[in-house]
Amino acid sequence: MSRFLEWLQHRTQLAGLNTQQDLADASGVSMRVITRIYATGTVAKAERSTKLWLARALKVSVRDLEKLDSGNVKWIPDDRVVEWEQPFGLKGLESGTTTAQIRATDGQDRGVPVLGKVTAGGAVESFTFDRDPEDVRRLPIELPDCPSAFALEIDGDSMTPLYQPGECVILRPVPREELHDGEDALIQLDGGEDGKSCFKRVVVVGEGKIRLLSLNSKYAPLDVLFENIARVGRVVGKYTPVTILSPGRSAK
Repeated sequence: MSRFLEWLQHRTQLAGLNTQQDLADASGVSMRVITRIYATGTVAKAERSTKLWLARALKVSVRDLEKLDSGNVKWIPDDRVVEWEQPFGLKGLESGTTTAQIRATDGQDRGVPVLGKVTAGGAVESFTFDRDPEDVRRLPIELPDCPSAFALEIDGDSMTPLYQPGECVILRPVPREELHDGEDALIQLDGGEDGKSCFKRVVVVGEGKIRLLSLNSKYAPLDVLFENIARVGRVVGKYTPVTILSPGRSAK
């Protein structure tokens, strides 16, 4: 047994997570990936978002997790506890965003973080939920009622005309069980080591399957199994940058 797996089993028991399914439920990482981690005894090939969500559930830092896995440290002490922000904003904007729920900010340390781009076809660049203000661009607004909100910049035409290039769609993480038929959402699929993400309109087709549609009809739909969805981001609004024109100039 690897030292990492030995620590993982110890830490999960310490956290009251007695089975692999308990760890999957607590972290939001799919059971398929959890099973692979236990079988190989390492997270070396896991995507960074997987490590991040495991670190949240086990209350350690991603850096310590990687150091232990690589052998740079022998153990993470039980009293080394990192209190992460809750990953799911369950007290978020259920009934839509109102003016009172949006607050202007300088965007330097409190604004909604922009974690990636929606490119051609609705594919989403690889992104992380790491909120380091030195590494992440932020919008000049914040949502006090939804601290887990994040944004993706639209850089393609797959979701036009509703979402235009240059705009940012604002989302919040929700459990996949809360997916609604007909809503627009970020869907992160369990693709093993390289889980793919896309921003699409969700259509429930039955028999444990959903269809992901682009609003631009030139892009083909994608059918996926519900069980293969690893994570979901629900749309709570969008941000359109304001263009400030110089005196005497007009928009074209």
